[in-house]
Amino acid sequence: MRHRYALLTSLLLTGAYAATGQDWRPFRANGDVHAFTLQRAAAMTDTVLTLRLDSAGVRGADSVYFFNRVMRPAAGPGERWRKSRNNQFGAHLRYEAATRVYWLEWAAEAGAPARSVPLPVFQKTGTTFTGSTGPTATVVSRATRLLDGQPDSVVTLRAGAETYEVSKSYGLVAGPGGAGANLTLARQPAAAGQSYYNPLLVADFRPGDEFGYYGETAIYPNTLVCETTHLLQRVVSRQETPDSLILVVRYQVRTQASGAPGCPPAGVRWSVPTTARLAASRRTGQWAPGSGGAVGPAPEVPLLAYEWAATGGPAGSVRMGHPVVAGRQSSGGCGATVPLRTQTLWPARTGSSDTYLPYALDQPPVNELLGSGTGVVQNQQLELVYFRRSNGVTTLSCGTRQPFDLLLSAPGSQAAGGARLYPNPAAATTTLELPAPTGAAGRLVLLTATGQTLRTRLLPVGTARLAVELAGLPAGLYLVRVEQPGRPAVLLRLHHAE
Repeated sequence: MRHRYALLTSLLLTGAYAATGQDWRPFRANGDVHAFTLQRAAAMTDTVLTLRLDSAGVRGADSVYFFNRVMRPAAGPGERWRKSRNNQFGAHLRYEAATRVYWLEWAAEAGAPARSVPLPVFQKTGTTFTGSTGPTATVVSRATRLLDGQPDSVVTLRAGAETYEVSKSYGLVAGPGGAGANLTLARQPAAAGQSYYNPLLVADFRPGDEFGYYGETAIYPNTLVCETTHLLQRVVSRQETPDSLILVVRYQVRTQASGAPGCPPAGVRWSVPTTARLAASRRTGQWAPGSGGAVGPAPEVPLLAYEWAATGGPAGSVRMGHPVVAGRQSSGGCGATVPLRTQTLWPARTGSSDTYLPYALDQPPVNELLGSGTGVVQNQQLELVYFRRSNGVTTLSCGTRQPFDLLLSAPGSQAAGGARLYPNPAAATTTLELPAPTGAAGRLVLLTATGQTLRTRLLPVGTARLAVELAGLPAGLYLVRVEQPGRPAVLLRLHHAE
């Protein structure tokens, strides 16, 4: 689906309405996010469903506002989804100028007919409206109610067996959610960047904040772990403008290969410490793509509840947003709450082009979970297991830093550039492996973590590997500096374990 959120057309329609017709809008047609709390069996849940109007148009003398489309559960075993022609409240909203009545209209779907529900918000209490289609609607009551702390006019309508409440300022505030459930406005409608998708809330970080992620790569059928990954990311700077949030982060990755059958050879790889930029719009809530290997929210973060968009990845795959669940604890590390989730779905290989699964034969499940104030809790195969962050007054730490203490431990130093030490951690001996034999004599320097020189070794011309003895040294963190004429020194971190 190609979403269109610039509603210039709706602004042009303003003059086509009677003044009173413009005072009541069951939904706000300016791109605001409408968030509704789901209620089942007269009990409120922690699930919030969101929607917004995609675009506006004209149908004869009537004006029509179109909702974003969603995915719905599909019949069949497992977690299956299908593209819906509707949202929580139908496919579109039509204002019938002749009768001054709003209509919620559902497009026909498999197993469900098309239908229309009239909302005669301008008629008097006790009035009954019968249109050419749809159920009879009765104006039950009108009252002044406090919404978001402000008094507002609210009309209650009964359409068939369903009840709707419409606010003059905020549009629809209550209505049926299907399957016997009800939806109630959870908060004042707001632009995406100021709603649940506000980047200032999702990424409330300050310079110096750290985030540690852990991941495993397994060989099919997930019985042998090939590699384990530790990624440490540190916030370098933060900049806020009226329209954007810009974070500069520095990160480094350490990968430990197990050497299990069918996996890469055993050893440790270190990535180059890298600086990346993470940026988001405070108006739309959308994050800029392309942060390299840094862990940041995906551009699809502002997807609404069950809304979908093409991913541009595997043929036919889509990215779907899930309901906002602000109070539920994540399954990830540090117990961060997870209000936002997106998931990739692939076409089911059953001959049906309209059914999707969260996995494929050759594609693992792909999810992203975002925690309020902690950012990315899970990003594909990486999971947040450690963080240290400050609100400017207090510092909160969660998890242990020890697995990450070798990463970004020497700011400003050059990374390995293809050189490596293995094994690492090492007991009695480790081996220095260079990406190419030395072209001139150099030297290897073993230092303490604070930079004190302990031992020095010559690197003869043509050296590609060199054993480094650790006998007699206490366990702990050490640094190995490789010096070659005409080249920047390379600094490697070495963990000596007894």
